[in-house]
Amino acid sequence: MKTLYTLALVLLCNMMMYAQADYWQGGLFFGISNYSGDINPTASPDFSDSGMSIGVVGQAYVSSKLGFRGSLIYANLSGNDQNYQERSERSFKFNTNLVELSAVAEWEPFGSNRYYSDAKGKVVMDKLVSPYIFGGLAVGLASLNTDFSNYNGGNETIMNGIRQDRDVGNSTAFFALPIGAGVKFDITERFTLALEVNGRIAFSDYIDGISAAGGAGDDIYFTSGFLMYYRFTQ
Repeated sequence: MKTLYTLALVLLCNMMMYAQADYWQGGLFFGISNYSGDINPTASPDFSDSGMSIGVVGQAYVSSKLGFRGSLIYANLSGNDQNYQERSERSFKFNTNLVELSAVAEWEPFGSNRYYSDAKGKVVMDKLVSPYIFGGLAVGLASLNTDFSNYNGGNETIMNGIRQDRDVGNSTAFFALPIGAGVKFDITERFTLALEVNGRIAFSDYIDGISAAGGAGDDIYFTSGFLMYYRFTQ
C-alpha cells in the first residue's frame, strides 16, 4: 500500500509539473459528504446522514477544454442501521473521518468559448456558465469508529463477522475511482464558482469499518458542494 501511495503521489506531481498549462487556478472546496455501503442499502446517498467535507484544489488547463487537477479532501461519513427498516434489528452504526488525495482529468466542452480576440487582437474573457465532467484516481486514509455494541442477535455468522471486522483495527488505506460532474460560473476574470457532485467507487469494503459482518460489497462515498477558484494566469 505504501508503494501504491508513492506511485499515485508521483503521478500527481508529474502531471501538475509537466503539463504545458494554458492557465493555472487554485481553489477551496466546501460541501457535504455521504456514503453507500453495508449500512445504507441503496446506491444513492442518504442526506439524513450527511457530514462535512472541505478541501483544496489545484488545476492546470492544457487546452481550452481539457484540464488536470489535484485535490486534497477531508470528509466525514456516517451511517446508522436504525434509519433503515430492513436493518434496524442489527443496530450497527459508524462514523468515519477520511483524507483523500486525488488526480483527475476534467473535460469542459464549452471551455473554448471562454477567451476570444477582439477587433484589436486583444484577448478578452467571455464569462461563461459552463458544465464539465471528470474522472481519475484517488488514494485515501480512513479513521474508523464503528459501533457493533447494540447488536443483540444470536446469528453466529454475524457474530464471527463482527470479530473479524474488529480485528482490522481503527484505520484503513484504500484506492478509489472519483467520477463526477459540475457547472462553472465565471464571476470575474480571476474568480470562478463551481457547483459539483463527486462520487467515488472505493476498492475497499472497510470505509464504514464493516465487511465480514455485512457483506454488501465495496463501499461508495460522495461529496457535493461548491468550489471557489482563483485563476493565477490567463
